[in-house]
Amino acid sequence: MPGFMPGQTLAPLPGEGGQGGAQRFIPPLPAGIPIMPGDIKVRKPAKQLSGCLVLLIVLAGLAALMALYWFSISYSNYDRNQIDPLVTRAMVAHVPKGTRLSVTLRGGPRLLEIENADVTFKGMTPTTCVWVKVLDPKTGAEDTKSNYVGLTCIEGLRYPIH
Repeated sequence: MPGFMPGQTLAPLPGEGGQGGAQRFIPPLPAGIPIMPGDIKVRKPAKQLSGCLVLLIVLAGLAALMALYWFSISYSNYDRNQIDPLVTRAMVAHVPKGTRLSVTLRGGPRLLEIENADVTFKGMTPTTCVWVKVLDPKTGAEDTKSNYVGLTCIEGLRYPIH
């Protein structure tokens, strides 16, 4: 029935009452169904992320990983920068084995206990390497959360502790 539109009323069919008979009604089609062939509306696919946006997301992720790596390195370096000068001053003062020194690390106040020290020579220069334990000040137990390795070497000092 070309030329008829949905919602339009048509003349009655022959034999259904003639001129004064019931009118026929063409119900409208649901949305999205074309009336005529070629009347199809093509929907655009959902927009994809542009290449620049993907690149920015990848770069932001890499930057976050680098920041995390830098933070973990600076965290351990901070503790080392607090411990090494303190142990060096103590060793120059010739402290005995078992001496406890207080220090504030990134994790809070801690105690350092000097264990032992060995002297090695690099050519003619003595180097004293001191083993240090990091202790919790409340319990006196060894602090396992500290990133400090426990070894401080001082060049030019010859002071063994056993």
